[in-house]
Amino acid sequence: MKKNIRFILLIVVFLSLSGCIEIVEEIKLNPNKSGSIRFSMDLGVLGGTFMNVAKDYIDLSMMDDIKKQPAITAKVIENIKGISNILPVSDNNKGLYALSFDFDNEKALNDAFYKMFNSNKNIFLPKVFKISKKSIKVANLAPVIRYFTNKYEKDIKDNQLFSLITYKQLFVMPGDVRKVRNPKSVIDDYKVNTSCTIQELLNSNINIGNKIWY
Repeated sequence: MKKNIRFILLIVVFLSLSGCIEIVEEIKLNPNKSGSIRFSMDLGVLGGTFMNVAKDYIDLSMMDDIKKQPAITAKVIENIKGISNILPVSDNNKGLYALSFDFDNEKALNDAFYKMFNSNKNIFLPKVFKISKKSIKVANLAPVIRYFTNKYEKDIKDNQLFSLITYKQLFVMPGDVRKVRNPKSVIDDYKVNTSCTIQELLNSNINIGNKIWY
């Protein structure tokens, strides 16, 4: 009963501070097919409040891993050809954990993605991103995210918390977007937004792949 009351209180907090906790993947593409990418987890104004409540739902050692991950991943990709301006951020006061970098081309971006998942891209592995002159195609990584999340299954005490955390993809294109393949995407001139809850991402067959024409 005590746990249920805590969860109800948590829902009230999230409703009053809607959109506070977000996991965002943002890609900006340049006309020459180079660009930048940023992954972030932002606890927003909840900050330490989230940590106090979340301990009843996840093992906080999982959060310790998340805090360390930007710096660890930055080291992993620092020697990839075509990757530059790597910036890891772990700001406990603001509750912001992020990693951003620039990529020269499609190959560099795909090499970085595979390195981040402890693998090396080769000719037998599919591309996560395919970038052409007027489009970008991104693979559906939902099954991969579910697979790696299962590694933390022992640390998740109650996955109800994940229904209150939003996962967003944001694509910023070099020109106005003409069409998208994913029906969940929202077009805003030269931007494309796709979002779902973490619970939907982990416990359904939701597709976060897309192809964007501009």
